[in-house]
Amino acid sequence: MWTIREATADDLPAIAKIEAQVYTVEGPWSLTDFQTDYALSDRYYLVAEDEGRIIGYAAAFAENDTVDLTMNTVLPEYRKQGIGTQFLIKRLEWAGNRKVVLQTRMDNTTVQQMYAKYGFKPTQVLEDFYPNAVAALEMVREHLTESLPE
Repeated sequence: MWTIREATADDLPAIAKIEAQVYTVEGPWSLTDFQTDYALSDRYYLVAEDEGRIIGYAAAFAENDTVDLTMNTVLPEYRKQGIGTQFLIKRLEWAGNRKVVLQTRMDNTTVQQMYAKYGFKPTQVLEDFYPNAVAALEMVREHLTESLPE
């Protein structure tokens, strides 16, 4: 059974490997990219593990009173098991009462519905946000204090 924990610098090579496996066309981040980002202040990285093997990662960063959810990647064979939802919940707990912003692919309606369940509302379409001219939908969760859905 998989578990979620805060990532360490030692996890970055495995994170970069997953990035390269999943984002073959979209220009994956390199290990150096992850190391540089991880070293910045106000970063929050999580990993999902299954029997010691890292199977997914998520990240966020805080700037003033806003948290940006920047990454959420799970190996294909582990999808649809609730890992992405747990990544979201952990990052929302980390965000506390701050406004939370994220971007997701316009064609990923399944994940958009999940985000809506957690209080996110669409705010704008970002044309050419992802490689290959793929648009993103920006979604925002305003400062909220109510508990997260079950």
